[in-house]
Amino acid sequence: MHFSAFFDSQAVVYMVLALIPNLLIILWAMARLSHDVRLLKLKNDMLEDSINLLDQSINNLTVEFQGIRQIESRKAGSSDKRPAPQSDKVTE
Repeated sequence: MHFSAFFDSQAVVYMVLALIPNLLIILWAMARLSHDVRLLKLKNDMLEDSINLLDQSINNLTVEFQGIRQIESRKAGSSDKRPAPQSDKVTE
């Protein structure tokens, strides 16, 4: 048997040449995706920074709010020591 009929070097060259545009498109797409991934990582880092700042702000506001509640409860506690006016008492 002679296998040279199945292997045509000119056909192989044409097939490889036909694949080159597809390979270039694939390389371009990979470069584009790589660029997009870098941009997404930057945006993700910025969002993480913003979330951390918001978390710190929430913690600061919580501490301030707790301080105000303590002050208000002390004020309410000191006013509870005074006799309550008659209009606040419930009578049956």
